[in-house]
Amino acid sequence: MQIAMWTVLALTLGLAGFISRQKRQNFSVILGNPTPVGDLTIRLPVGWHFLESRSEDGLAIRGREPVTGDQRSLRAIDVTQERQSDPLVDAQSYLSNNVLDAGALTLPIRFTGLKSDGVLAEIEKPPEADAAGNTAPPGFYACAVVPLPGETKLAVVVSVEDIPPLTPADREMLRQIVETITLAPRLIPPASGG
Repeated sequence: MQIAMWTVLALTLGLAGFISRQKRQNFSVILGNPTPVGDLTIRLPVGWHFLESRSEDGLAIRGREPVTGDQRSLRAIDVTQERQSDPLVDAQSYLSNNVLDAGALTLPIRFTGLKSDGVLAEIEKPPEADAAGNTAPPGFYACAVVPLPGETKLAVVVSVEDIPPLTPADREMLRQIVETITLAPRLIPPASGG
């Protein structure tokens, strides 16, 4: 009797793992080769069109999903990077001060290639405009703040913006991009010999 119960449990767990893997594959996008962008190396979706813009504060790239047939896509990807000299800045405070309302709910997310923990937030509808008239469009936003050589840090924000309702595919695309971001080779400290 116990063998039958253990067999059913094992089959159930195996089926759940298979379904989870299939769902993730359905939401996957094909990412291109690593591309240097400012202080980062990023893999972005193949076929998307990206423009880079620089300011005194940092660097941003924005991409739009290609239009296919009669379908007009409003999905966009933004990747911004900005050097920070404030030793107290972290991912939560940076995202709250620059993108989100102060009370927005965030979840942890791992920036695997940066070897850094960050935060993930979802904006389902635009918040009220701030004093400068800025609002963040609906989408998923991930942020990490990474120490650089010297006293500075690099704040990295990746967003996948879409018209509501946001989908699991939007979140999965953000996760895929976030996992592949690395520091530019010139910023990686040499391994200590030993």
